[in-house]
Amino acid sequence: MEIENSKPEWLIDIERQSFQVELIVSGLAIYGSLALGTFLHEVSESLVLQFSDNVLFLLKFAFLYLFVAQKILLLGFITHFSLRVLWIGIVGLNSVYPHGIFRDSKVYPDHIMQSMTEEYPSISDYGMRLDRTCSVIFSILCAGIIVFTVIAIWLFIAIGISELLRTFLSDGIVYGIQIAVFTIFYLFVIILILLTVLGPYTTSSVSKKYGYRLMSALNRGFFLMFHEPYAYITYTLRTNTTSRRFMIIIMILFMISIVVSFGDVVKTFNLYQKDAFFAQNQSEADVYHRNYLDTYSGNYLLHPIIQSELIEDNYIKLFIPEFTRERKSREIICGAFSKNPKLSNLENKLARELYYDECGQSYYSIIIDKGRIGNLDFRRRRHNNKGQWGYQVIIPIDSITPGKHLLKIKMAYKNEENESASRVIPFYKI
Repeated sequence: MEIENSKPEWLIDIERQSFQVELIVSGLAIYGSLALGTFLHEVSESLVLQFSDNVLFLLKFAFLYLFVAQKILLLGFITHFSLRVLWIGIVGLNSVYPHGIFRDSKVYPDHIMQSMTEEYPSISDYGMRLDRTCSVIFSILCAGIIVFTVIAIWLFIAIGISELLRTFLSDGIVYGIQIAVFTIFYLFVIILILLTVLGPYTTSSVSKKYGYRLMSALNRGFFLMFHEPYAYITYTLRTNTTSRRFMIIIMILFMISIVVSFGDVVKTFNLYQKDAFFAQNQSEADVYHRNYLDTYSGNYLLHPIIQSELIEDNYIKLFIPEFTRERKSREIICGAFSKNPKLSNLENKLARELYYDECGQSYYSIIIDKGRIGNLDFRRRRHNNKGQWGYQVIIPIDSITPGKHLLKIKMAYKNEENESASRVIPFYKI
């Protein structure tokens, strides 16, 4: 009570009018969360072109987490905004009819009126409960933003460190280090929970001596510069609610977000997981608008693309996007390019271009129907779309009869069964 009395009048006034700020922030957050989803899709498509399978394996989990976090924030802020608008309606109704339900009304029989007023005794109390609920939800969302931001930071730090270690150590050793670090972290968290939240050890001498120190160390070390606002919000919320109620709310919100983000999760797996990537576009049923330039509407080119499904020309203009995950397979076929110190920068650049062009001829096989097309000119180029790298191939089809045909691109990129990846594009020659 003394703390309340010590508050300056300006802070009390801000608290009374906080709903205005909450409405503005929630509206902006809803718009930002929607835009964040689009941004994450574009970034995930960009990064899948630029990294090896080892890095993509970790990035897959990072983006799965980010998409779920985006959905949690979106659903949370929509819920808050809706309840706050409802609260405004209740406040407005209360200002017109401060007595709430008119107990002397003859609209309903007396026994109905008595039951009605017993169940809904005060519109003012309901308005205050809504106001408190909205403020708590807003605080939880603020803590959620901190948690999601910090975990994202640590995920990308882990990916960066892992990639750095791979320059000195084998993949198996790096993977072992990752497992060891995560195991130690989770064991630390479990021990901390047993000492401070659950179980008989919360009142032990070890807890009294080290419990809060460990909790503070985790808070400061994990949440970095965000530890203070996170501590104030979470400690206040946790000490004013039961653990069961808190966990039920978190689990319900998490499960709803998983369901809503399922499409994003599947798309991310198809982009980042090697087996799913390998299996893409291998049958005519997998072909869709992204394989045809005249119907393409995406961000990055993630599939081979030709000018149209209906070909009126005597040639097919094919563009095959280049993925860094294929680099090892390319080097097995073509060897690795290295600069010649005796040549100038321009000469090395031209030599590099020639290396890539010649490698394309060895790395790819182009088949129409069942016949392989030979003597094709593969040119490594930047596409007009996003300036991404890939191979451009002009395929003459003047000798092909009109009708339906199947273009197949076979790559030297192999799976664990030593099968080569392939992509198919059906087309009709007019």
